[in-house]
Amino acid sequence: MRRPGQATEAPCGTTAGRWPPGERERLVAEFYRSPEGRALTGVVARFLPRDLVVFCADYLGRDPLRPGPLLFRRLLRDVLPMQLVLPTRLAGDVAPVIRAWAAWTADRASLPRRLRRRLLSELDGEMREFPAVLAAASQKPHNRYFRDLPDDVISDDTRCQQALQRRHLAVPLYHDRAEGTGTLDAAGPSGRAKITELWLAGRGIPRHKRASYQAVVEELWAGEPPQVTEQALRMAADGLSREALFLDALIELLSRRHH
Repeated sequence: MRRPGQATEAPCGTTAGRWPPGERERLVAEFYRSPEGRALTGVVARFLPRDLVVFCADYLGRDPLRPGPLLFRRLLRDVLPMQLVLPTRLAGDVAPVIRAWAAWTADRASLPRRLRRRLLSELDGEMREFPAVLAAASQKPHNRYFRDLPDDVISDDTRCQQALQRRHLAVPLYHDRAEGTGTLDAAGPSGRAKITELWLAGRGIPRHKRASYQAVVEELWAGEPPQVTEQALRMAADGLSREALFLDALIELLSRRHH
């Protein structure tokens, strides 16, 4: 899935504005009905074509139906490593989807045969190193929050955004953590425990109370039980930030329910 961002309405007259949501969905649906689209399998094929339209129109200001070597070079070098978020295990599944999309858009745009061959040949060259580049990008701290999410969540933007939100509530990104935790990995239980312990110590929470906080952090990270996540997201929607004693209120509420 693409990295979360603030959605804005595209100004009229821009490339993004000429591709409203309905037109984007129709284009993606047409691709899925094509021989190239029907031949694709796997979780990446469920979401990447839609993301490619967004990357072309919104990030690069380019019409997705005007393919060329420069467009795909910029996608592979500048946009996808920064904006595509997915587990390392799926990095190798991206290139086949991009090649299928390139071949289909070349035919859809009626590119002359010579230009079509050049586009696909140059794209194949660009993609030789791409899985390694994408795998390296997926190891960045902010991407590791997605590492173990199942395929059905990764391919669903809404569920993936909710998973990201609850995990950020459980363990903030490195720039919002306690001092000295920037190199700790939130994707591992020991890293989460250390990050939380230092945060609690900084707030002066007594040691005998810290186990409850650690337990809520792990429940939020895992999304189980779902009632904890649902309550946490409601509190966040009401404007209660983690820094405003969010976990205190959640623990107190859960404690009252158990007694």
